[in-house]
Amino acid sequence: MQLFELFPSRDGHGAGQDLSVKAQEGVSSSGKASLAVERSSPQVYDSTASMEHDQLCTMCSLIKFDPQADPPWAGFESYKDRHALGTFGDVSRRKRCPLCRLVCHVLGNSRDASVHQEPYEVYLERHEIGLNVRGCSFAVISPVVDPSFRQAKYRWSFPISQKRVDYNRLLYWIDCCIAKHEDCRVKEFRRPAHLGFGEIAKLRLIDVVERRIVEVQMPTNYVALSYVWGGVPNFRLTTNNLPALSKPGAITKIWHRLPRTIRDAIEVTEGLKERYLWVDSLCLIQNDRTDMKNGIVVMDLIYELANLTIIAASGSHADAGLPGVGCTSRPITQYIEHIQPGLDLAVYFDIEHLLSQTAYNRRGWT
Repeated sequence: MQLFELFPSRDGHGAGQDLSVKAQEGVSSSGKASLAVERSSPQVYDSTASMEHDQLCTMCSLIKFDPQADPPWAGFESYKDRHALGTFGDVSRRKRCPLCRLVCHVLGNSRDASVHQEPYEVYLERHEIGLNVRGCSFAVISPVVDPSFRQAKYRWSFPISQKRVDYNRLLYWIDCCIAKHEDCRVKEFRRPAHLGFGEIAKLRLIDVVERRIVEVQMPTNYVALSYVWGGVPNFRLTTNNLPALSKPGAITKIWHRLPRTIRDAIEVTEGLKERYLWVDSLCLIQNDRTDMKNGIVVMDLIYELANLTIIAASGSHADAGLPGVGCTSRPITQYIEHIQPGLDLAVYFDIEHLLSQTAYNRRGWT
């Protein structure tokens, strides 16, 4: 399971986009479910208070919308079904049509220059979790519902209304992951009776309750942090300070010396009701070549066996922080349009699309 720090969010029954600390339920490239937290990427616009005289254009009004249906549109029963909207130029000129504005927002985030050229024919197509714009598989247009809404055939967007991370929502996503993701449940059976970390006899972790570095020999649940070090000072575990950092309250004493991303990750670990956090700079002895080598060799296992991984995807260095956590604020950035009474639609961007624009995606490791 992975917790990102950069873009849209979705859960087992709904998808919500906020560009800050967010979470994404899905299966990562390693086959593990992922939760994501991150900061905004594309510029987003909330037009739920629609422009005066807005209405669906002639082309979009042919779609039969029904706010009470699930999904709230007809005519897309098959994946072969599509709805023509005209050329890119046609769609971009319909500035009073809220659905055309959503489509233009999706097209504007495409890196394929051909979609911005005439005569590019624009279609809406069925997607597993909403509606796709032809040629833009990185984004989905989906309905917006109240966060309390749980049961739906399609994924739905949740409105984001607070600038701080909602831990209750993250905990709900984790519950969905455990209940619905076979690959995540398999991990529990793969965990060996002993640690199984190669040459590492003991796994060091940050105890966020006692605020100290501890060593565990038996399997235990823990959170891992993956982030970009960058060019900022980063407090490191050494052979000299290990004894002091092993004492209760030691992390509190060096709190101001820790990069913001690590401080925020400790807060997230607490908010998720977990006790232990693994961070490379504080869990591998940085001036001990043998300890570093042994840790790097099994880095994949450290992340694989973590209960979940926080990925600080929006920061370019360790002091960037996690948006919505600690003193790091996050903008409420969602692109939502009012389609008709009882129905708002939002754009949900795929996690890979947003990650591809980050410094984290270009990192050498972790």
